[in-house]
Amino acid sequence: MVGMRTPATLALLVASGCQLVFPLDGPKTGIQPNDGSPEAGDSDALLSGSCPPAYILDLGTGSRYRLGTQTINWIDAANDCVADQSGALNRFTHLVVLSDAAEYTAIDTGFGSDHDALWIGLTDRQLEGTFQTVSTEPLQYPQDTTPSNSTPPWGNNEPDDNGDEDGVRYIGEVGTPPRSLDDFDETQGMLYLCECDTFAPDPAKYNLNVAVDPPAPPSK
Repeated sequence: MVGMRTPATLALLVASGCQLVFPLDGPKTGIQPNDGSPEAGDSDALLSGSCPPAYILDLGTGSRYRLGTQTINWIDAANDCVADQSGALNRFTHLVVLSDAAEYTAIDTGFGSDHDALWIGLTDRQLEGTFQTVSTEPLQYPQDTTPSNSTPPWGNNEPDDNGDEDGVRYIGEVGTPPRSLDDFDETQGMLYLCECDTFAPDPAKYNLNVAVDPPAPPSK
C-alpha cells in the first residue's frame, strides 16, 4: 500500500494514524506512527525527515503541500502555515515559496483548474517595492526582488502597489492556466497554499511575532 501514491491511499494512511515519511528530493520511503516511534526498516526515512500528516499533496517538486481551505487574509494565512510546524520532523512549514519555474508550473497544473487565487509566501511588507520570501530560502523565482511591471511570472502591470498591496497571490481564471503573480491588499481574504520543506520560516522578513522551534533531531 505504501508504494501506491493515489490521493485515496494517502488519505487512508493519514486517517489510520500514520504520518507520511519521505526524503525531500524523492518519493516516500516509509511511514511513521504518530507516537513518534520508528517502524523497523524506516531509519533512513526518519533521517530524511517528515512533514505533518495534513501535507499529503505531492506535486513532484520535492516538497509537500497543504491547501488552506479558509478564506483569510495574508497575515493569518502565513501564521496558519507556520502553526503546522509542531507536526514536522526535520522539516519546516510556511506559505509556499516558488523555487523555480518547475514548481510554478506544478502548482499551476495542480490547482489552476480549481482555484482562481491563492496567497503565497512572497511579500514586500518590510520594505515597499522589495519582495522577499517568507522563509530562509532566498528569492529564486521570480529572481528580481524589485521587479519591473509585467515581468513574468508577474501579471500584466504587476506588481503595481495599488493601495499599499503587500501580500502576493497566485491568480488566474479557473480552468485556464497559466496563471500569474499579483501583489494584492493583504487584508483581503482568500485561500492559500502551505509548503513543507527544509527552509525555516523567517518572520523577521514580514514582521510577524512567530516563535519557530528548530526541527527535532532524528530518532536514534
